[in-house]
Order: sequence, then C-alpha cells, then structure tokens
Amino acid sequence: YDSIKQIDGDTEGGLYLVKSNNKYGIINRNGKIIVYIEYDQIGLDNSSSFTEDIYKPLIRPKASEKEVLAVGRLVVLIVAVIAFFIASSKGTGAQAIMNMVENAWAGFGSAFGPVILLSLFWKRFNYLGAVAGIIVGALVDVFWLFCLTSSTGIYELLPGFICGGLAAIIVTLITPPPSDEVVEIYNIATDESLDD
Repeated sequence: YDSIKQIDGDTEGGLYLVKSNNKYGIINRNGKIIVYIEYDQIGLDNSSSFTEDIYKPLIRPKASEKEVLAVGRLVVLIVAVIAFFIASSKGTGAQAIMNMVENAWAGFGSAFGPVILLSLFWKRFNYLGAVAGIIVGALVDVFWLFCLTSSTGIYELLPGFICGGLAAIIVTLITPPPSDEVVEIYNIATDESLDD
C-alpha cells in the first residue's frame, strides 16, 4: 500500500483507509477488504451522470461542450471533497459509512435476489411475480431495518429476502403464466446443448 491511515478511534486497531495506485479501500485490522474503490472511475461516473443526465438536458440545454466539461470537472472536485471528509471522519463517521453500505446491500439483496434466482431457475416465473417480489422484498427490508433489527438482532436481508421470494412465488402462481414467446426465450437461454 502507498499509505495506511486508521479511520476509527479503536486503540487496538479497527478500520483503516488504504491507498494504492489511485485506488482506495477500507480494511479491518485483520486485513480483510471491506470497501475497494478506484476513485478516478467514480469521479468520472458522477461527472458524466450529472452533466449528461441533469445539467445539459434540464439546467442548460444549450451549454457548449467546453461549459459541460467545466461543470463536469467541478462535480469531480465536489465529489472528491465530500469523499475526503467522509474518509477523514473518526469512529462514528466510518461506522456510519459501513452501516449505509450494509443496509444498501441488504436492500438490493431483499428486492432483487429472489427475482434473479427465480428468473434463472423457474420457467413459470412472470413479470407480475417479479414486480411483487421487488416491492415486498424492499418494503420488508426497510420496515425490518427501522422497526425490528434492534429488537430481534436479525439482519434485515434475511426476512426481506424470504418475504420477497414468497411474494414473487405466490403472485406468479395466481397470475397467468408468461407468454409462449417468453417461455421460448427461456428455453433457448437454458438449453445446455448450446454450451458445447
């Protein structure tokens, strides 16, 4: 690593911000990578998203390429400053970041996990089942996070995933099956003879 800096107040070690060749990460005292970021890509993604999706179409539709480039660079600078302050925070700030990342992954897993698995392995799975699974999984995840995680000690991903999966299955079974065209696409995609 080019540099290592402790970012929490734990005197026995805890979380460390590491830098290596324009790549950043957070590791724990055992060296386990918790977050790994290549900053230049994040900066470019934020800049491009803002300038192409918000600034030019909504704020200044007639902006020149030079102006868009200048705004993009300003966005990169703002994101860098915000990231610096977040990474420099001691103790609770670093833990807050970890909690946000953990909660975001739980939300994604609860909402999309059952839908992805069912769409890969169940030919009967349909659009309405997918929508129900995403909505129920996300809602249960958020409800569990704010109302039941502290009292039960159960990570919100588990109940969100189970409820999202059940909702997807039940709604799929009580609604019409997918069209023959969709089933044919599924059959082609899962045809093992095409793997040879």
